[in-house]
Amino acid sequence: MEKWKKKKSSKPTHGDGEAKYIDIVNNKKFIGGTTSAPHNFLGYITKPTYWIGDQRKTGNIGSVDEGWQSSEVFDMLVDDQENVYLAGFSQDMDGEYPTYWKNGEKHLISNGEVSGVIRGIKTVDGELLLAGTLSYFPGTPCLWFGEKIYVYDQNVVGEVWDMLVIN
Repeated sequence: MEKWKKKKSSKPTHGDGEAKYIDIVNNKKFIGGTTSAPHNFLGYITKPTYWIGDQRKTGNIGSVDEGWQSSEVFDMLVDDQENVYLAGFSQDMDGEYPTYWKNGEKHLISNGEVSGVIRGIKTVDGELLLAGTLSYFPGTPCLWFGEKIYVYDQNVVGEVWDMLVIN
């Protein structure tokens, strides 16, 4: 087994970064989290970010001119083909929207027509299974499988933070 060596990863310029998740796939180290950069009007804009080794990739949140302000990441998945999925939400002036990023490309759940957050991301038979809430806090616990949403009970208030999938 290879001994871990302390390395400095690329740092955000004029901002902050937060590494939250780590995974090792095909003997490569993947780290997921967020980076923030200053913005003249909004203060800081937080973007989904992942590192493979010491190479950083920052995901797209959308145009500030179109109202997109920030994002947050709550989980990471790396598949066997080394596709990196980050899950969380995108934020605009009206709310937070469940979002995942595949290799930095933004995917809004339900075309941004529902507010909420994704807290967990897994795969089942090659399809994404997402766990989270409709609305943001407090919200209604739900799962998304493909583009279909599953709500256990519309009257329950709470959040789904993670899940275990047994094939």
